[in-house]
Amino acid sequence: MRHIRILTDIQSFFSINNDKAGLLQTAFVISYMLFAPLFGYLGDRYSRRWIMAGGVFLWSLTTLCGSFMTEFWWFLLFRALVGVGEASYSTIAPTIISDYFVGDVRSKMLALFYFAIPVGSGMGYIVGSKTAEAVGKWQSALRVTPALGAVAILFIIFVLEDPERGQSEGSGHMEPTPWTEDIKDIVQNRSFMYSTAGFTCVAFVAGALSWWAPTFIEMGLKLQDNGGTVNSDDVSYKFGIIAMVSGLLGVPFGSLVAQKLRHVYPRIDANICAVGLLLSSPLVFFACITSRYSATGCFTLVFFAVFFLNLTWSVVADILLRIRRESTFKSRHLRNAPPTQTTSLVFGAITVAAGIAGVSLGAVMTRHLKPTYPRIDPLTCAGGLVLSAPLLFATTYACTYDTTLCYLLLFFGQVALNLNWAIVSDILLYVVLPTRRSTAAGFQLLASHALGDAGSPYLIGVLSEAFKISLAPSGAGNSTSDAVSDLVAFKALQYALFSTCFVEVIGGLFFLITAFYILQDKHKVEAAVHAVNSQHLLVSDSDQDPSIS
Repeated sequence: MRHIRILTDIQSFFSINNDKAGLLQTAFVISYMLFAPLFGYLGDRYSRRWIMAGGVFLWSLTTLCGSFMTEFWWFLLFRALVGVGEASYSTIAPTIISDYFVGDVRSKMLALFYFAIPVGSGMGYIVGSKTAEAVGKWQSALRVTPALGAVAILFIIFVLEDPERGQSEGSGHMEPTPWTEDIKDIVQNRSFMYSTAGFTCVAFVAGALSWWAPTFIEMGLKLQDNGGTVNSDDVSYKFGIIAMVSGLLGVPFGSLVAQKLRHVYPRIDANICAVGLLLSSPLVFFACITSRYSATGCFTLVFFAVFFLNLTWSVVADILLRIRRESTFKSRHLRNAPPTQTTSLVFGAITVAAGIAGVSLGAVMTRHLKPTYPRIDPLTCAGGLVLSAPLLFATTYACTYDTTLCYLLLFFGQVALNLNWAIVSDILLYVVLPTRRSTAAGFQLLASHALGDAGSPYLIGVLSEAFKISLAPSGAGNSTSDAVSDLVAFKALQYALFSTCFVEVIGGLFFLITAFYILQDKHKVEAAVHAVNSQHLLVSDSDQDPSIS
């Protein structure tokens, strides 16, 4: 269960400012990224089923324990331990999918898997806010997930079968190589490194938005009402819907385009990711602007921004898995606004909706366009980021002027972001050898979280506090009205969120560079797998017929 909906309640309970509030997410991601390479190494060599079961158990236990903490630093510690548990299954799960499926079917399954990111995020806003509202305590929102985790553990142990590594590609007889050799090969893989850099930008923006967007929109709505009260649950609900729908559209759309154009444009994967980021950037920018003037416009921009970001998820994973195996996957892999009842629900609904839309759209688009445009994957990712940036930028301005516009901008901005998820995973899978994908995944998670969402919530919090000081009227003292204080707090967070737009543009450029190398690296993996298979067949024939020398 995500903490976003109840962030203001947590800040009030522990008496912390924006910087420490952002530190909660940073602590989680730091532990997540540090343990991802370890689980990637283990996932390439030991039982993935039991590793995942243990990780889900740790995740559920630490989430439950954290809900009983009354001191901030103890709460922060258990928040960090949650990241350790999540690192286990998030690193290994996509590589299991790659061993069950191959080709376009794999892209479809990855798109389905990455629905969980935006949909789960959006549902977290909704379920968390409703649970906290029903019970009357924010801690109750954290006590729902352990029960769900127990069900997941039973399915992993008694239902999941751990396939042989490389089974779907006919390379199940490939032997693991030394870990140092895996790392050396992964670092020299240009498609993987550049797609990881682009994915890091996606993670930076997604982490910042998921943590601060509901609070920011709530502040904008309060200014629209001239300092009146705002329903926090309503905002989270709408945001959750936006995230879910944009994810359902963005992830499959990016995957579909990559699959359809891959045969004609071999570099389409990286291009999709680049386009997604570049399109998302202006959307984020305008979403920040419109949040004060139009809630509808703000949410609309956010929706499309996240939609285009979602184009990259399944595509990047597919790229990585085509290059290396599980190892690579790991590497990659307001205080001024009073807590009320509606903002979190709206925000959560928007997040869920944008996630559903963006992830689906990205997966579907790349799948259908990949035969014609082989480089569609990275191009879709780039386009998603580019389109998302102005939408989210406009959202920050719309939230204080038009609530509907703010929500619309937010929705489309998130759709653009969600275009990337499935595509990024697809890229990983086809540019990394089967026996190195877990290591590659761990390395990618380490890099993307270390430079992405590990620091972005905290950085946004620090920047907003710094802007508060510079924007506060000098010598105002006690004469400063509540309206002025609210406006300063809003402007400070708005300016801090503008930084995400520039990061999206940079990420789009990284995906465009990926498009130049993706075919070469993909062919290297295919040649290596073919050579091993040919040698295996030759040895088998010689064993059956002694006359063959």
